[in-house]
Amino acid sequence: NSADLQLLVTPASDAQPGGYPITVTAQSLNRPDVAGTAETVAEVGQRGVTVAISPASGLVDPAAPAVWDVTVTNAGSLADTFDLTVSGAPALNGNLSAASVSLSPGAAQTVQLTAADLSFLLPGSQTFAVMAQSQADSRIQAQDAVSFTVAGFEAVEVAWRPPSQTVTDALTAQFTLAITNTGNLITLFTVDAQVAGAASVPAVDQVLLPPGSTAVVPVTVQAPGSGVYTLSSTAASPGGGASASADATLTVAYDAPATPAAPVLSIAREGADVVLSWPPVTVDVDGNPLTISHYEVWRSLNPYCVPGDAACSVPLVAEQPASPFVDAGAALDDAPYFYQVRAVSAAGVTSAPSNRVGKFSFMLLPGGD
Repeated sequence: NSADLQLLVTPASDAQPGGYPITVTAQSLNRPDVAGTAETVAEVGQRGVTVAISPASGLVDPAAPAVWDVTVTNAGSLADTFDLTVSGAPALNGNLSAASVSLSPGAAQTVQLTAADLSFLLPGSQTFAVMAQSQADSRIQAQDAVSFTVAGFEAVEVAWRPPSQTVTDALTAQFTLAITNTGNLITLFTVDAQVAGAASVPAVDQVLLPPGSTAVVPVTVQAPGSGVYTLSSTAASPGGGASASADATLTVAYDAPATPAAPVLSIAREGADVVLSWPPVTVDVDGNPLTISHYEVWRSLNPYCVPGDAACSVPLVAEQPASPFVDAGAALDDAPYFYQVRAVSAAGVTSAPSNRVGKFSFMLLPGGD
């Protein structure tokens, strides 16, 4: 087996240019007589450089710019220009005030490394380094590495999708609310969506989001009629560390289908049958022409029930394209029946119930008062 090891040789600050022999010996701990030796020469040239970063540690607010001072010193005896390279998280969006420095022997220059936004980093420790490399001899290089601690913070953004819309065929509109966790902590956000003058129903009222993730919440808006409505939304963390709001606009230009006029109902007996008849409905409640699809015929044992009143169990007995309707055998039934008719337009809108008519069966006694 074999192993590759790296030997770091640091010359003294006052070392003179020249060759310095280096001997490396490997010896067995169990058998001291087993050993091997290798020799090499370290060349100390006339060029050299050092790098120092300040501060060497600290707490960084990831939502605010972070600045470090980088001091580069020409440690050689010849003038040189050194290129600077950043590695680590600040390299992703950080900038050096100078990408290279030209220095006389023994001279130093400080440049600033600024990272404008580190909000993409999670809370915890981070390390980065800055390296200086000689343009005259690429073997001459040095670097310094420092650590910093990223603070945790909560932040959120809210946006309506779409930010505005117009509906012309309904009083209901669908929006989505995009909530993005722009902080670096997993956060629970409460969601509130309101519409002045209308009703809004978000699909959920809370979302738990990891950093950088987005939740899309469907929101149904029910408007009472035509008009312009403002949708307002807020997402906030329970502790108040983060909050954001957004508005959207809904324009409703909806002409509701006309309501048919109520039929005028008549009743007659023909043998064993009850016959209902009514003139055709041809207009709406405002007297405008209207096409009728069909008629609903309702029958009840209760004179006070109305069509559609589930509490009275009013059954629908027929859907008629036109008058008349024959209730076969009803005239011979002892039960009292009460009838009403509703007109249904081609758009599916139902009229108010017609007048109520009925049939009754009761016994007459001779000589009774």
